[in-house]
Order: sequence, then C-alpha cells, then structure tokens
Amino acid sequence: MADTKESFEILEDASGNGVACTDSTAGATATGKRGPTVFGFKDPSGNLDLPKTNASGAVTTDGSGVTQPVSAASLPLPTGAATSANQTTSLTRIGDLTETAPVSDTASSGLNGRLQRIAQRLTSLISLFPSSIGQKIKSDSLSVTIASDQGNIPVAVDPITVIGFDTYRAALIANAAAAGSKNPIFLIRNPIASGKVFYIRSIKVGISFVNISSDFSLFSNPTITTNGTTVNSFEANIGYGQPTAKALCSSLPTISANGNLLAVTSIGQNTAGSELIFEFGIAIQPGNSILMTADPSSNNRLVSFAVTWKEQ
Repeated sequence: MADTKESFEILEDASGNGVACTDSTAGATATGKRGPTVFGFKDPSGNLDLPKTNASGAVTTDGSGVTQPVSAASLPLPTGAATSANQTTSLTRIGDLTETAPVSDTASSGLNGRLQRIAQRLTSLISLFPSSIGQKIKSDSLSVTIASDQGNIPVAVDPITVIGFDTYRAALIANAAAAGSKNPIFLIRNPIASGKVFYIRSIKVGISFVNISSDFSLFSNPTITTNGTTVNSFEANIGYGQPTAKALCSSLPTISANGNLLAVTSIGQNTAGSELIFEFGIAIQPGNSILMTADPSSNNRLVSFAVTWKEQ
C-alpha cells in the first residue's frame, strides 16, 4: 500500500517542541500556538513521514519533530559548475599564461598559444620591411623581383633623354658597286658577352649623286662570311666620359644571306636623304646583328649611313 498524502500543522507542545498533527487530532495532541501548514505522507502503518521542506521551501521538521536546517552539502551542483576538473579542462582550452605557441599556423593550440603565434607571424612580416617606406638606396629598400616564368617585358626608352650616358653614333660613306642588287654596306654586331642591349634610335641614309635613286634596306641576323672594315663609334654626349661602346661596327662586309627584312625606304632622284628607322624601333640583344644595304639605280654610287643607339 502506498503512502497517503495529508496536510499537517506544526504546533508547539507544552515543552516547546514542534509536533505535527492533522486537523482532527490537533486539539487532542498539542497545545500552544499554531504553526505553518506542511505536506507529508503516512506510510501503510499510519506513521507520519514529514518532508524536509514545506511548500515554501522554509526550514522544516523531520519525522522526530526536531526542527532541521537545509544542508548546502545536500544540494545538487548545477551542470558545468566550477569544479577542479572543470577548471582544468577550461585552462587547457584557453591556454596557460606560459603556453608555448604552436609550431605551425594550423596546429592545435589554446588561445594564449594561438595569440603568440599570430604575434610571431606579425613580427616576422614587419621585419621584412625597411625601417620606413619611401624611396631609398637599394640596400635599404624592400626587395621586389620579377617572377621566374615572366615573359619578355617591353622596354620603352624616353627619346628626350637619349643623348645621355651610354649613347653612341657611327657614320660612314661607302660605294654601292652594283645597281639592281642589295649591296651590304653597314654591319653592327652586339657581342654575345656584351651584357648590353642596343636600342637603335635612328638610321639615316643618303646618296651623293643627283638624278640617282636608291633603295635602302635593313635586315636582322645576316649570315656573315667576313665582317669587313672596322668603323669607329663615338659617344653622342661629347665629353661626358662614358665607357667605350660595346657595338662592333664595320663597312662592306661579305654576306652569304641577308637575313630577315625589318625596314626599307627609297630615295628618288634629286632627293638627298631619308630616315630608315627612328625612335627606338629596333633593339639588338647580345649575340645578334643588323645589316644595312643599298640598291642604287646605277653602278658605283656613294651612299651614306648615320646610326644613333643607346646601350643599356
């Protein structure tokens, strides 16, 4: 048989002890002032089994009739309370004050270790920069290089500054022997070990006779049998003290094949001169050459060439 629930009153007897009784027995078993109503159970034998707390959660009386306080130790702990084990787990996840930074950016770590890793990476990044940003000498500047698979980059040279350091000129007058033939007149070679690129600013051509016409052509990489007679080159900025030109210039070379045709111009009768190429239209890399030819309208005519270039 299950316990039966009844309501009771807490009263004081003649000795001041708290007792509980039902309404039907209160006057027969207890005297004194009335107390609070509590809820309890009677077991199958009719014995009173009082609870530890009343409906309001106040201090109650146990089955012996003695007033009992509620014990804090008997109360259940809430989930996740700050026990020693829970604190250890939290410390591991957050990271101790002296936690070592992870060995990589993605390795497992507590928060303190992760923040140390971020600080280390920022310090490494800052160390790559010079002490300040702006124009500096090379040793104080941030290094920037071209990608290893970068293709050829076009180079534009300012014509206004062409007459400066490493700018040269060479000129000649030579006999174009055979009419109706591209007579090889002027050869310019860039040695393979020069370490320079030749940027041709202009090639001017002319003929010394009136009533004579001529075609002038420019070829790249002719097949050379002999280089011909050396032609001296000179600095365009006279007295500037620039180094000797790397270009090897010669007249009347022996050629077995003219090479690739790059440009052509013509001079009609009573026309003194023309320009074959201008404004850095040609660049000669190391190990390459250009050939200039003349084709006069009659045999044995004197023709002239004047070339300006920059070596960088």
